[in-house]
Amino acid sequence: MTTSPPTHAGHSQPVDVLLLGSGWTSQFLLPLLNLEGITYAFTSRQRSTSTSATPPPPGSSIYFELSSDGKASRSLWHSLPKAKVVLIVFPLRSREAVHNLIDGYELSHGAANWILLGSTGAWGPVGHFTSTSPIDTSNARASAEESFLALHRPEIGRNMTVLNLAGLYGADRQPANFAKKVATSQDKLRDKGSLHLIHGKDVARAIVGVFEALPARASSSSSSPRPSDAPKSSATAQRSNLLGKRWIVTDTNVYDWWFLVLTLSPPSIPHAARWVSELCAAHSISALPRALSLGSDPTQAAPAYLERSLDGTHFWDEMGQRPEVPRCDLVQRGEAIAFEPVLDEVRLKDLRTKVDAAVDEQQVREGPSSPFEADKERFGLTYERFRSLLESWSAYLEPQATSAASDSGPHPSASTSLKSAEGGSIDNPVASDLAPRSVQSLNGSAHGKSKKRLGADHDTWAAQEARLRSFEHFKVHVNNVHLHFIREKPDYEEARRSGRRVIPLLLLHGWPGSFLEFLDTIKPLAHPGPSAPNDVPAFDVVVPSHTGYAWSSNAALESRSGSEPVQGEWSGSQGDLLVRDEATLMDALMRTLGFPYYAAQAGDWSNAVARFMAIQFPNRCKAVHLNFCPAPPPRLAPPLFSLCHLVPRSIRGIVSYFTPNSVKFLVESVAEMPRTLPRSFYAKQPGFFTVHGVAHRLAKMALGFPSMLDKDESIRLARAIEFQTTGSAYAAFHGTRPGTLAIVTESSPVALLAWIGEKFLQWTDQDPPDSEILASLTLWWCTDTMARSLYPYRNRPASGLQGVISRPENRIPCPFGYTDNPYEIMPAPKEWIRSTVHNFAWYRKHEQGGHFFAMERPAVFVEDVRDCFAEIWPIK
Repeated sequence: MTTSPPTHAGHSQPVDVLLLGSGWTSQFLLPLLNLEGITYAFTSRQRSTSTSATPPPPGSSIYFELSSDGKASRSLWHSLPKAKVVLIVFPLRSREAVHNLIDGYELSHGAANWILLGSTGAWGPVGHFTSTSPIDTSNARASAEESFLALHRPEIGRNMTVLNLAGLYGADRQPANFAKKVATSQDKLRDKGSLHLIHGKDVARAIVGVFEALPARASSSSSSPRPSDAPKSSATAQRSNLLGKRWIVTDTNVYDWWFLVLTLSPPSIPHAARWVSELCAAHSISALPRALSLGSDPTQAAPAYLERSLDGTHFWDEMGQRPEVPRCDLVQRGEAIAFEPVLDEVRLKDLRTKVDAAVDEQQVREGPSSPFEADKERFGLTYERFRSLLESWSAYLEPQATSAASDSGPHPSASTSLKSAEGGSIDNPVASDLAPRSVQSLNGSAHGKSKKRLGADHDTWAAQEARLRSFEHFKVHVNNVHLHFIREKPDYEEARRSGRRVIPLLLLHGWPGSFLEFLDTIKPLAHPGPSAPNDVPAFDVVVPSHTGYAWSSNAALESRSGSEPVQGEWSGSQGDLLVRDEATLMDALMRTLGFPYYAAQAGDWSNAVARFMAIQFPNRCKAVHLNFCPAPPPRLAPPLFSLCHLVPRSIRGIVSYFTPNSVKFLVESVAEMPRTLPRSFYAKQPGFFTVHGVAHRLAKMALGFPSMLDKDESIRLARAIEFQTTGSAYAAFHGTRPGTLAIVTESSPVALLAWIGEKFLQWTDQDPPDSEILASLTLWWCTDTMARSLYPYRNRPASGLQGVISRPENRIPCPFGYTDNPYEIMPAPKEWIRSTVHNFAWYRKHEQGGHFFAMERPAVFVEDVRDCFAEIWPIK
């Protein structure tokens, strides 16, 4: 080609690195070279406007232009500086171009070391590749790279290295922009498989790593010695293996395009969630990213599987480092990091001291200060039970057991065998529902100081921590909240072979519960066992701690100055966190974990969380099972108003025209009146010929009264009325004076025991073991959960949870199932619950069980969840 004379006759100062072409990578490489004290120069096709005859200093741009076959004029080659390493940034597409370029430079400057930036297109579109895998020889760039490596001659001072870079991103070049181009329709998204990426910062680190692997004697800087010329450490010497080879350079992740577009925030593809959900349903995919296919199995093909992966770990192993940017973060979310579920030892020791002091204080008391209330459960926690729990807590907090386990019977966490709905045995460790619910203290004396417990040796917090470590715990940063969760994955390959469905399942606790409620159910749900029929689903189980509970952080707050009140970042008053916001956080957690859709199970106040998840995210929340739903009584439907709609509109207009305004106002007022009756009306069972019975039948015909309840429903409803009358004051306190309550319960573990321990005793069918209550008390005290757990109550509307549930716009839209436990604190009749959902698809009534369903009857809970979602899960 014809070239113009160089701007400078020569470049007198040698450099460490010469970049042939600066390109996009230079914005990350040049600052790192400066930081490391590595001198450099780079070429540009833009001519300098300088008229000085002085050669440009290192670090400057040099005019240089090359033909497509790698040729340049002798004067241009001479204008380049002598360099220890020449970095080729642009692609080479032929053997001829490789030889012309290297010969041209080395004829002017002698042998040099070379780094060529290639692409991962050197390997085919299907397969799983490492840096040593055979390349696609039909690829022109790959073939040219082979010619480049063939020129490796370390004995003459020429070392050749090829860095095959994955998709480059960083600065203004973000994968979110890629998605807009590659996923313009669902069909195009369907055809997208895996993606491999590398951040510009790590490209720069890779280049510097190869530079540092070169022999020190090859340095081209003849002036004062630099750090790169110093004797190499053992780690740096190991990098000499980098020379003379090609390397796949990625951030070591294999990304799934479907997962990426699902997690973009803000969404760059308007229908991404629906598209991904539909694609996953069509190909029976329960969780993303999709699994890598095995070449030997023809059934593992796209789009259900990812057919290509590149292993970039070998390069970083040789470097002795990990990528600085370990993964592409498209939603400004953190990666799920393994978490050790251990309480702070200082807090535990302080708790032991306080509890022991409280026990000592109780020893000198002659009895309760107010004897009249102290022995009556209707007034709360009895004094006798309080003393028993307090002494048990003191023993429970001992680091090790002080006596052998007694023969008082199996611990409630003993392994048992579940029975499937078909009667077959399903082997799994789960608490037996037949185990006695003892109220016995763990202490050996009624109120003595002996800590020789009658409970089993594992009735200690130390044993509980060991139990917690049998699960995989994680923390993840989602929407400015650090959420703690347990995840138990099923055997996906076993499920595929057997045809067993895998359903992503979110288990949501309430107050004063925690993730501890579900410990006996997690593994059975995820692993049905080999004897379970194939129609019993396996669940990919996720059990989070709600915001502010246990090891999850508080809701994010905005920064403030001076005396300004604290402001939140959420949708409530002064930015307070609402239940709807918690639903958004839980959905974001499931999206972060790669679930295109999921089922939700909940009780207590989390029933509203699951409800709002189904309403706000119908493309993802596909089914809901609840064991708590305080549905209000149905609205009356007077036949008069119903029949009016049968009259033609024209006739109604004529009647309205001649009707006096006072009459119309009366009719409209009646129509707008609250058309509900109090719960107490339904709790009565009228005889057929009694005045109440006759009046009800007449009212049903004239005013649209709903049908009366059967005897069992009336009894359960009476319990709900009693709870509202005598047991619900705590909720009003939570909602109106949460700050006061936080101060009281944080002042002493005794206060926390009294406030929370009562709920576990009064809201259950049979008293749970002391160890269950004490585990929650210990966790709550040492994580400051009590003060942080009250936001669901302080944000309730005036109409309460029943008012929220009763609104037509708040009906659950997806398939719905319900378990009716008799000793639930607010049981509701089946038909009342039906009025709060659109698709009541599964129902089961029990004769035992209370508010803490999973904790009280784990085997029955597992069976209900399996049976419910086996029937209502809409994705086959």
